[in-house]
Amino acid sequence: MRSITPIRYTNNVNKLLYLSFLLFSFNASAGYMAGYSFNMHTETDGGDAEAFSLAKTNHHIFIGLSVDRKEKFYIGQNINSWTKTQTKGEGDDEKTITLLELGPKFLYYFTKERVFYISAVWNFYAKGTSEESGDSSDVDGTSTLISLGYHYRLGDTFMLGASLNSHSVSITSKITDSEQEEVTDTYQSTFPMLELLFRF
Repeated sequence: MRSITPIRYTNNVNKLLYLSFLLFSFNASAGYMAGYSFNMHTETDGGDAEAFSLAKTNHHIFIGLSVDRKEKFYIGQNINSWTKTQTKGEGDDEKTITLLELGPKFLYYFTKERVFYISAVWNFYAKGTSEESGDSSDVDGTSTLISLGYHYRLGDTFMLGASLNSHSVSITSKITDSEQEEVTDTYQSTFPMLELLFRF
C-alpha cells in the first residue's frame, strides 16, 4: 500500500492539452467531424442458483478534423463513458464499474466516398469507480478501442452509421480509503454501436 500521488494525473492533463493544441493548430480550411455513438447490452440467466444478470451501456463522443486534402484521414479527441453492472445469485453479489476514458482517435476512410472506415483509439486516461458487495474503490488505467464501421449520408453534413468495436481496458491501480494498491485487472469486449455524425 502507498499514498496517492498526483503525478500520473498531471501527466495525463498535459497530454490532453498538448493534443488539443495540435488539433486546432491545423489549417482552418480542414474538414471537421463530430460524432456520437451508443450501445446498450443486457443479459439474464435465471435457470439455477448461479443465475446472473448483466447490463452495460457505452457512450462515445469524437471531435476531430482531417489532416489530408481528400479528407479521408481524421485525428481528434475521443471521449468514452461506460458502465457495467453484473449481479449473481439473489443479488447480494453485485459488481459495478464505471469509467471515463480520454485519448486521441485516428479514423481513416478506405475510399474517396468516405463510407467504410477503420479507427483506433488509445485512451491514456481511464478513471472511474468500482463497487463490489458494498465496497467502493477509485480505479485508474488505460484502454484501447479498434472499430470497423460504415457511414451513410442522409444530407449535406448529417450521417447515420454503425460499427463493430473491440474494447480492451487495463486497470493498473485501485484506491480505497486513500490508499493505493497496484492491480492487473483486464476487461475486454466486442460490441456493435449506432452512430450519429456531422461532417462539415
